[in-house]
Amino acid sequence: LITASIALAQDVGTNTPAKNRLDSQIARTSLLETVPQFVSLPQISDVLCPKHSEKAASTDFTEVFWQAGLNIAQVEGGTVDYKGTSSGIKEYIKVQAISLAQRHQHKFYTFGYCSPQKAWYATLPVAENLMVNQNTVFLSLKKLSQQCHNIEIAYAEISSPKVTRIASKGISKIITKDFVPGFLGVSCTPKGGTLGPQLIYLVPVKTTYQDALQKLDLTSGNLLAWINRVRKKLDLSELSSDGELDSLARNLVKARTLAHFHQETLEKTGKLRRELGYQDIRELKARGKSPDEIKKFLWFSPFHRLALIDPAATNLGLAEENIQGSYSVVLFTSRKNAKL
Repeated sequence: LITASIALAQDVGTNTPAKNRLDSQIARTSLLETVPQFVSLPQISDVLCPKHSEKAASTDFTEVFWQAGLNIAQVEGGTVDYKGTSSGIKEYIKVQAISLAQRHQHKFYTFGYCSPQKAWYATLPVAENLMVNQNTVFLSLKKLSQQCHNIEIAYAEISSPKVTRIASKGISKIITKDFVPGFLGVSCTPKGGTLGPQLIYLVPVKTTYQDALQKLDLTSGNLLAWINRVRKKLDLSELSSDGELDSLARNLVKARTLAHFHQETLEKTGKLRRELGYQDIRELKARGKSPDEIKKFLWFSPFHRLALIDPAATNLGLAEENIQGSYSVVLFTSRKNAKL
């Protein structure tokens, strides 16, 4: 997704070969060093369960999650059809959730039941939803600091391209009474050094998804043309399509994960920085149901917007993949010196 990336997996339950492999899956999972923790987040059923599927199928992921009161970014999940009792499928769902969490480097998972024949599961980068009331966003920084080496907060306005960074040190809440309509983003760089900054929350402030769209120009077909149209309106130079950055993006897009693997990116960009004059290489990832949904997210997210409208950026690499109506995009922006 975008605010939440949901890949609906139509796995079939207890009387299938997949169920017969359950014991070996549990055994493999138990050997891993870090096993994700279970958390209770029943609101996700409002997105994944069949009674909502028709609406969700025709609506952007971000909007569906916000309507369900969820502001966690990078949620992954799926559903399982099964026969028999819920107790008989519980371990199977648990293994599916843990496996998915480990693939995306998520520390938490949850699951529940839509009906006696269908269950859902999801994985999350953080343990809880942010509490939000009319004029306040409450931040559990004490809990976040246990898993984040660095926390960044930024606010993107709807009516202008302005993005404001907000100091996070010692903050427990953000008073939004005097904010203009926009989006609050919270980024976490996990401890351990293997992952780079991850968008973990995206919170609408004084706006709805549909209201925000009224201010967004989605014209200019492909993604590069749209980005350059946005930059031109701001009197910024256009970004040039870059084969080296395109190649980097193609290597990552097939993984279909929104996680930013810090060490891997450093290794892949090392030669570009050392030998070819690339600087300030930024990696952006997004997933949605259409190219237009990806444009919306890239603009709504403060950190992604900052990369797209960076005055110093000169080059852009892009890779897209569409599998059964689920679009994945990886972008790299960079400043490239003409000569070393």
